[in-house]
Amino acid sequence: MVKSFLVMAVAFVIALSPASAYAAITRSKNEGIKANKIEGRITAVDTNTGAVTILTSAGKAVVVKTNASTKIERNGVRAKLGSIKVGDRAKAIVVANRLASKLESTGP
Repeated sequence: MVKSFLVMAVAFVIALSPASAYAAITRSKNEGIKANKIEGRITAVDTNTGAVTILTSAGKAVVVKTNASTKIERNGVRAKLGSIKVGDRAKAIVVANRLASKLESTGP
């Protein structure tokens, strides 16, 4: 009885963990999200909050957060978030809570 209770308690904690939530967000290849990579077109850039919205090929809008340690590149050159443009093609490598460790964009 105690053993089954412990097993259920551990399963419940694992199900509610941030890693499980992250895995659910990144599970579908058809949504333009693979493992920890999000690809699509940039539809919004908020330099005040550091947020970038990427519209995947499946039509899903994903908000990615950036911070001072996010490596940002535009057209293969190191850049600041303010140089990222709406309409650019984008690829973000994300870690926990949709925080990007790297954000690459390509545009005219």
